[in-house]
This record gives sequence, C-alpha cells and structure tokens, in this order.
Amino acid sequence: MSNTWLAELTVDRTSGVPLYIQLREALRRAITGGVLPNGACLPAETELAKALHISRMTVRNALDDLERAGLIVRVQ
Repeated sequence: MSNTWLAELTVDRTSGVPLYIQLREALRRAITGGVLPNGACLPAETELAKALHISRMTVRNALDDLERAGLIVRVQ
C-alpha cells in the first residue's frame, strides 16, 4: 500500500486543539473512512513524526488513544 494518504495528514499549530488530538482524529477519519483499510500498516512513529514535524511522543500519544479505542493494534 502506498503512503500517499500520509502527505494529506496535517496538524494546525495555531489551533487550540493539542497536536496529538489533531493527529488522532485525522488517523481515526482515515481508518473509519476506508483510506486505511483493515489490516493496513501504519508508518512507524518516527516516520509519522518526521512527516508532520512533530515529536515522537506526540505521535505515540495519538496512537495510544487509537489503540485503547480498539482502532489499531500495535506489533513490534
């Protein structure tokens, strides 16, 4: 699967909404909207952080929320 959808992910640093929530919701929309089909692999935390120019901890917080919600499963 191509990561072209990754180029469309953005966060707004001027928004009052924390970056991890913006990322979480963008990923949630991609998952529930079928942009990321069931079983698709997300990029690594470091790749997402680099692509969005945010910290890896911000990405980790967003992914933690998605995992708790049952939308993603993490595997090493």
